[in-house]
Amino acid sequence: MWSSNLSVVLASLALKASKVDQAVERAANKGKIIGVQEIQNRAPVDTGNLKGSYPRCSTVTKPSDGVRQIDFTSDVDYQPDQEFGTSQQPGTPHVRPGIAAAMPQIGKILKEVLER
Repeated sequence: MWSSNLSVVLASLALKASKVDQAVERAANKGKIIGVQEIQNRAPVDTGNLKGSYPRCSTVTKPSDGVRQIDFTSDVDYQPDQEFGTSQQPGTPHVRPGIAAAMPQIGKILKEVLER
């Protein structure tokens, strides 16, 4: 009898863990959208290629350690020059300030999800 109760408890915990994981994934995806918007608001615009690359390239992943990770990336080859500058021109930081601006909002979303 004890082992059957343990099985029920373990199954219940697994279900709850799965629901938490799904909720964290939804929160991370919402966080990605917010972060991309903040980055785009700060990105320099000439052709719009750089600004348009962030929604296309940014991802939410779950590496082997099980922690959700939001990667704000671009496939535009001059993105690092825009962010950090070159020896000929200063940069226009937009990724780091965008992420910094998004973090309180992302934290709030995650907190709301975990408190449900």
